[in-house]
Amino acid sequence: MAILFYVEGLSDGFGDYLFGLKAVHQLKKSLAERGYSDDIFLVTHQEGKKIIQDLGSDKEFGVTVLSREDYDALSKEGSFTLDYYIEGPVMTTTRIPLEPHTPILLLSEYSSFGSVYLESDNLKKSFKKYQDVQSIYSGLRIRSDEKGILISEELVNLTEARKHNDLSFRAHYWQELNLPLRSNSSIEDYHQSTELSFQYSYDYPENSCKRFLSIHQWFNQNSSKNQDIVAIGKNKDKKREALSSVLPELIQSGFGKVLFIDLETGKEEMLHDNGEKNARTYRLFFGKRLTHRQMMALNALSGELCGVRGDQSHGEALSAQKLIVYDCASHKEDYAKGVISCLHALSEDENVRELLHLLQYAELNPKNTNFNEKQYLRLKTLLSNPEVMQKYKEACAKIPQQFNLGAAIADVVIQAFLARQNYRNMLSKFHDLRKAYPKIGFKKKMMFLTNEQRFESVNETEKFIAQLNLELQQHQITYKMAFSSLSEHVEQQIKHILTDHEGNSEHKGRRLLEKNVSRLAELYKKMLPEEKEDFSMERPFSKSMS
Repeated sequence: MAILFYVEGLSDGFGDYLFGLKAVHQLKKSLAERGYSDDIFLVTHQEGKKIIQDLGSDKEFGVTVLSREDYDALSKEGSFTLDYYIEGPVMTTTRIPLEPHTPILLLSEYSSFGSVYLESDNLKKSFKKYQDVQSIYSGLRIRSDEKGILISEELVNLTEARKHNDLSFRAHYWQELNLPLRSNSSIEDYHQSTELSFQYSYDYPENSCKRFLSIHQWFNQNSSKNQDIVAIGKNKDKKREALSSVLPELIQSGFGKVLFIDLETGKEEMLHDNGEKNARTYRLFFGKRLTHRQMMALNALSGELCGVRGDQSHGEALSAQKLIVYDCASHKEDYAKGVISCLHALSEDENVRELLHLLQYAELNPKNTNFNEKQYLRLKTLLSNPEVMQKYKEACAKIPQQFNLGAAIADVVIQAFLARQNYRNMLSKFHDLRKAYPKIGFKKKMMFLTNEQRFESVNETEKFIAQLNLELQQHQITYKMAFSSLSEHVEQQIKHILTDHEGNSEHKGRRLLEKNVSRLAELYKKMLPEEKEDFSMERPFSKSMS
């Protein structure tokens, strides 16, 4: 018995794999609380498996990662029966073969791509031969029925700890960060003299790092500490160019030393040195890639402002209530606008919307002819307004409760599993009901039925159940369909009894009949399990019905 999450990993980054790892991790936690302890696999191609394992992310999230070849071999061995299939965040035509009755959940990255809407029906067309297919869209556009983002509970908890002045977590993340920021120094010593920030972008088509460093300089203009920025991306020259572009402002602000440091080679390049021994220092550390744990450590240890690229880094920054400068690729425009719209609605403050819009879209390069001095001054004003910043953080704090994609995924999967459990429970209750037939007057001679052919409860119900089981075994229906049909069947029988004898006040068995109908209705209600029933008590997910 197992659940399979398939990730094709079509992008040139780590985001698709991280989406799958996070979703599986959160789903495992939610299902474990309901008693499901069987395997949940993440399946991808061989290269994707290697990328995940090289970064240690399979161990970080506690997820078993299989290649297509691994999965095919296990499947041929009959090592497990597939309970559920999930695919995302990008749909593909190279998916794994499935039985027609397998429940399927499609996790589309967005509900639209530019002006083209990816309606659920369009997504489901490629799955038309399957019987139980549902879809969920990620994102924060409420009107498009997007269900939220993958929240980092770890960072949410750290934010809460910070509110209560509990900084005991920092030593652990300082060790996980494992970067040459300050050799042999504790995090307490480091933070006394230095402020840490991070920026992640690919810097195309424009230099997003330049935008971030400009805003960072304004945001920290009143600080007297050294500044360290860890800049992650593919293009070393773009990062260095960004640092050179803000060099005049840095010198004017009092930085005596400005350095560009390559994390991979350890090479340091001094862009400015005024010769003072204890001069205030500005350092930009460049790296092509960090592990996810290092990125989490940066979120935990850095200041309020950060730069990110991609949905997952953006979701982590929102979980940490960071002020975000977003490197927005063209296909993420709708996602970015949805974030601004959502936080505006949650804050109920026009200043929050304006701040986010300017961080995203204001032209910040003074040498550009399109530079807008009014936007520049307005952004500086908003960044220095503590009331606006507080409302922004309060809006971010509402997202984990109201737009938690992981919870939405778990709800859909749990409902599918409960449908199977409910069907098994109803069969069990029918065995009890059959034993009780003579006691509650189900024999025709006690029920005084006027239409004996219309309602022969024992034979009719047993034939109906046998037909449902046959359809299940032949994969013609799903458990959800079987449960729904069986529920409707029982309810219809009750209605038949009431209809057949309605208004028959002279009938000598009416009082007995009313009592019998009441008891039958009571039994029917007991057939419907409680909504939070633990489905681990009986393993119905892959048993054949008999």
